[in-house]
Amino acid sequence: MSLEALLQSADATVDELVELHRDLVRFPTVNSGVMPTGNETPCAEYLASLLRAERVEAAVLADEPTRGNLTASLGQGRPRLLWMAHLDVVPPGDETDWTHPPFAAALVDGWVYGRGSNDCKGLAAPMVHALRLLARAGWSNTGQVKLVCGADEETGGRYGFGYLAREHPECLAAELAINEGGGSPLADGGGPLFLAAPGEKGRYEAVVTLHGRSEHASMPWLADNPLPRLAEVLARLESYQAEVYLTDAARVLLEQLGAAPQAGLAELATTLANPALPVADAARLRALTQMTCTPTMVAGGIKSNAIPNRVELRLDIRALPHQDPGHAEAELRALLAGIAGLEMRLEPTALPSATPWSPALRAVLERALHAAGVAGARVAPTLCSGFTDARLVRPLGVPVVGFAPLPPETEVGRCGCHNVDEQFPVAALWYRTRFLLALAWNFCADGG
Repeated sequence: MSLEALLQSADATVDELVELHRDLVRFPTVNSGVMPTGNETPCAEYLASLLRAERVEAAVLADEPTRGNLTASLGQGRPRLLWMAHLDVVPPGDETDWTHPPFAAALVDGWVYGRGSNDCKGLAAPMVHALRLLARAGWSNTGQVKLVCGADEETGGRYGFGYLAREHPECLAAELAINEGGGSPLADGGGPLFLAAPGEKGRYEAVVTLHGRSEHASMPWLADNPLPRLAEVLARLESYQAEVYLTDAARVLLEQLGAAPQAGLAELATTLANPALPVADAARLRALTQMTCTPTMVAGGIKSNAIPNRVELRLDIRALPHQDPGHAEAELRALLAGIAGLEMRLEPTALPSATPWSPALRAVLERALHAAGVAGARVAPTLCSGFTDARLVRPLGVPVVGFAPLPPETEVGRCGCHNVDEQFPVAALWYRTRFLLALAWNFCADGG
């Protein structure tokens, strides 16, 4: 067995990889957040059967029977490399809005369409495939490659990595873990540059309730309609200007976009004001430098001819590492002060977390990219703007990095995430498989 032979096996089995990916998308592992939901167990059992057929140790562990988590391992001893993914997906919404049915896994012009094709079955499939290729090759290197495809990531991980961290921490023990949340390529004159996410923002949910007095809609003078006050809440949120912090990750991105080293807030403002700045880069810069507070759901009223007595607004808040729930709540209360009949509560979903970034960690990722055939590839740190299962594994002392690289030529905006017509390119499935094989080979050969 050699690394060259492993990479050739990835090249020779692309069709098998694509079918695996499409099979995963066809499992409707929709996680609404309200039990019963998810039903990841059939998908996890399917993957376990595939791996057992390759003589890979695999099991499905569950806190609730329908919320299965795939755990698998190959080899023994140290170093231990952990690959992390999740099997649940967000609801597809109105399926008639989709160009192709969300669970049909249509393959069109090199792209697989479907809910979860990107998040996160576009990572789970290459991880499973890479593990079975290692097994077919007769993995004999010192060290252990582990794979966990968890349940329930989309609503906090209670039945997934949270359960495993509480009840089966041995499944997660590793010297390095690779997860979703990073790997996007940036255009750069010095060769391909990939962003790795050793940390992630926190996620809090705010519930704003506006109280009023109901009455028949034909007699509005007798009521206290909370909906006009909802409009005021939304207007204030739209105009909210969060305090800007120039994080280390933002400095790195600024330099790649042409700013001077150690750029300050003035350079950030100048860069964001440049009309030639790609929309995706502008959005990434803003997410790296400020807390966001986004209205996402509203509920109120029982009938169109009845004025409601209350209306509820839900907000998605993404906080920088130093911004705890208390900070977010104080910001929001100050913003909405003086609006009559308003109540608010804050519900933390995920606290910010981070793994220390180091030259050694950068070298591990860059070497794997080089070995996989990405000449001149470089890696820089960023901050994942969403929350992932990494925050549940880092407290166990496991260094977790979000790094699922995409080919530099990928139309990243086309992939989508949680959107209608989510899709993922076949080329990226192959690319990730090669990277994972090279990472396993190098990391275990070097003793971590």
